[in-house]
Parts: sequence; structure tokens; C-alpha cells
Amino acid sequence: MSKESAVRAKKKAKVSVFETEEDVSDVTFVVDGRELHFCKSFLKASSPVFDRMFSSDFTEKDKRVIPLPGKKIKQMDVFLQQLHPVHCWKQIPDSLLDPILSLADEYQVEHIRRKSETYIEAQITVNAIEIQTAPQDQSCEALDSDRNVFTSGSGNREATTLTARVFSSTKLSTDQVLLYLRLCMKYKLANIRPQLIRAASGRAVYALVNNPNYKLLPVETQRDLLKARCLWLETGSLC
Repeated sequence: MSKESAVRAKKKAKVSVFETEEDVSDVTFVVDGRELHFCKSFLKASSPVFDRMFSSDFTEKDKRVIPLPGKKIKQMDVFLQQLHPVHCWKQIPDSLLDPILSLADEYQVEHIRRKSETYIEAQITVNAIEIQTAPQDQSCEALDSDRNVFTSGSGNREATTLTARVFSSTKLSTDQVLLYLRLCMKYKLANIRPQLIRAASGRAVYALVNNPNYKLLPVETQRDLLKARCLWLETGSLC
């Protein structure tokens, strides 16, 4: 195959399931120069924005072809899949959660917000692990709880023997945890904020503050996360 033929084949290759028309298709979105065929009824049932667009006196009401400048083909493909009864079971990839939630906000598709929240919560639950620390003997440094200072076996007071402690943690990567936390704050998925703070608190401060997602968190959330990290280190608890 020549280079020109390869280029033409690549251009013709479909990147969306909606590039093929269905019997129920009655609207076509033009995104990145490609046509995505969809059903207005599915759009109206999922989004009050689309419902107004196709039911009120909007210019798009009677249009068959609607350009969507500024939108990305892959993002719109995944977004429309979430509105289609055949494809809506598919999970949104982590790499597309942010733009898909942004589209859900723009078009007021509440079930995508709920689905994303449920998915993130499930990720935390499924990947949860417990870490048990070994007890320290009296020759090790220990926390003198009465005076809130560290003592050792050679000090004036006998060091307290530490018992084993169990920490809650997660198998999720630091990047995943902070991505979910950032999305939680950005899109107000408040129901899972405490679980995400808890999951992130088991990570080293260096790993947290140097992560790009951490730097995009609200200052208040950064503060709460570092506070939780201090509590995790001192008590093994966020309570």
C-alpha cells in the first residue's frame, strides 16, 4: 500500500460507532469534520438542554445537521454512548472522565454525574486494603501520649510499647486518587470526598504535593488532605 493510500484509509477509518446511521437516527452532529448520527428522542430524554433545543424556538429545532465547533470527536463519541440505550452500560475511561463530566455539566445530564460518582466510589471500595504495622519494642522511639513528645528507653520515662496498628489504604495509584479527588471537587461529587481524602492520606507528602492533580485542587482541599496525612501518621486514623 502506498503512503497516499494509507493516509486515505486512515481518514476513512471510523472512530465512532455513530458514524454509521441507524434507523432511528434523525439528527447529525458534525464534530472534527466527521458526522455523528443520533436520535433526538434519546437526547431529549437524557438532557433538559437538548430537550429545550429540539422542542422550543431554537434555531436547531428543525435542523437535521448541527455543527459542534470546539468539540472533540472521541469525547463526543463517549458522551453520546452514555445517552444511547445500547451503549450506556460502557464505563467511561479515567482519561476521559474530566471532559465527559464537563459535557454532562454543559448539557445537564445528571445520570452521567451519578454514574461517575458510583464508579469512583466502587474503585475506592474494590481497591481498599489494610496495612498492619509491626509492634515496636521499648528500645524504639515511642510517642509519650501524656506529654505529646517522643521518648526512648534511655529517657527519664520508660517508653511506651506500641501495639500493632491497622491503616486504611488503597491499591489505586496516587495519580488515580488525586484525579478522582480533583474531579470530585470540580464537579461537586461531594458524597465521595471523605473516602477520597482517606484514600489519599496514606501517601507520602512528596508524592502528593508534586502530583499535577494536587496542584489543581482547591487550597482548602489541599489543606484538608495534608491535615489528614498528619493524622494518619500520628494516630493511624482520620477520626
